Amino acid sequence: MPMKRPIYPMPAFVEGVLLARGLMEAYRARPDYQQNDYIGWIIRARRGATQEKRLIQMLEELARGDTYMKMDYQPTWCRKERRSMATQSLVQRYYDSISQKGDAWQELYSDDAAFMDASQTLNAVGKTAVIQSFIPFLKGVDKVKVKQMIVAGDEACAIVRYSYVNPKGAKMDQDVAEVWKVGNGKLVRLVIYFDLTAYRNFMRS
Repeated sequence: MPMKRPIYPMPAFVEGVLLARGLMEAYRARPDYQQNDYIGWIIRARRGATQEKRLIQMLEELARGDTYMKMDYQPTWCRKERRSMATQSLVQRYYDSISQKGDAWQELYSDDAAFMDASQTLNAVGKTAVIQSFIPFLKGVDKVKVKQMIVAGDEACAIVRYSYVNPKGAKMDQDVAEVWKVGNGKLVRLVIYFDLTAYRNFMRS
């Protein structure tokens, strides 16, 4: 969106200081409105001492990276990274609970959670329905290992190796791709990609 406020060109003395301090990249990484506000704020100073004080403040805030005009500031990439870290932590807690054969995983789902496989042969909506759909499956799971997890913001994709034991004591390993959606600190949606027929045949054999 074009700025409606006056646009202030960068004075040569500000450019020189930014280059000399190695802060030009940090300045250019700030949103347009912050760049413009800094320059306007500095050049509007009526006294040289005030102008120098404002320039120093800008340099210090650019160097810190988390402050703008003495207010907290988080770059977009930082917010996304924190969301990704929170998502990874939540999904990992789910797998840790399953691996430990506990029940904590059940409380990680949101009330309106949804679960399905790629073909939608399996389909459950609502926390209770999702939990009930997993309990019989987990009875045949001996071990769980997360082989890889890719996270982007509120979404995650995990490659998980499940080690099954059927009623006759036979064992089988199966790699499953599980795609998660997280919201408000809860697991909102899970879509799994695996060979359902192979799993069912093994458990019935």
